[in-house]
Amino acid sequence: MVIDMSMLGLNIGTQQVQKQSLVITPQLQHAISILQMNNLELEKHLEDLAESNPFIEVKGVNSENKRKAEIDFQPAKAGAGISNSFMETLLGERPETLLEHICKQIRLQNFSEQYNSIAYRLLADITPAGYLPIDLEEVADQLSADLADVTAVLEQLQGFEPVGLFARNLAECLTLQAKERKEFDAPMKVVLANLEMLAQGKIKELCNLAGCAAEDVKQRVLQIRQYNPKPGALFDCEALGSNREPDLIVQRHGDQIEIALNRSSLPSVKVNMDYANTLNQSTQSEEKSVEFIKNSIATGHWLKRAIA
Repeated sequence: MVIDMSMLGLNIGTQQVQKQSLVITPQLQHAISILQMNNLELEKHLEDLAESNPFIEVKGVNSENKRKAEIDFQPAKAGAGISNSFMETLLGERPETLLEHICKQIRLQNFSEQYNSIAYRLLADITPAGYLPIDLEEVADQLSADLADVTAVLEQLQGFEPVGLFARNLAECLTLQAKERKEFDAPMKVVLANLEMLAQGKIKELCNLAGCAAEDVKQRVLQIRQYNPKPGALFDCEALGSNREPDLIVQRHGDQIEIALNRSSLPSVKVNMDYANTLNQSTQSEEKSVEFIKNSIATGHWLKRAIA
């Protein structure tokens, strides 16, 4: 029996079809991963690549600012075992930073979302000594918050340990500590309000202002000497320093905000062609070596274009 294929609606033939598709090559995956890195991560990534590619030279801003840990290998006394300083360095232990200490206390406050934003905004301007050299009205304008709310948050932050943090000047720092010790009486108030006179040794004038005897003023001076004028210095303030350049630069121009990439902090890649040419001349007969040099140079040029 013969079956007519046309009667069954079946046709045998060839067709040419055009179709677009995106192929994720290893190089494209690498480029996507680079886009997701900040400048510090990118610098570390390039340094890792440079270890396996002898023709890549990486110059980064952040790597130049890194501090290398120094390990004291002096022999310990008999029976002393491994020194604590060696173990701390080996295990990566380090003292708590001022920012970490304050952030820990902020989290314990259970602030509202608005108060939380204000607290971290104030924290952004704290100095290594623990002072807050910023105008509260400026903070209120930046966050579109009421000045009363900013002041209320500051009062709570000034209650953090050690007392004296978030003071706006030396007098306020010492005043907070005097109140905490319950030593903020009338003579102490006068002395702290006139620290310049105290520095000039004008005890008699201070006595007249406070309406007390010289011995009372001297007693307050002895108490002040027990206070800490730099409460933030008790902590490791490395995180407050400029250990790394910012990735972005934000500038306000009237009602507009301009965000630009900080290219000064981007690491740079250089392909050492002199070294490559020297190796090429000495390994012309070795096919594997020539192929390695060719691929390494191509990778270096691609990285240079990728971060440009």
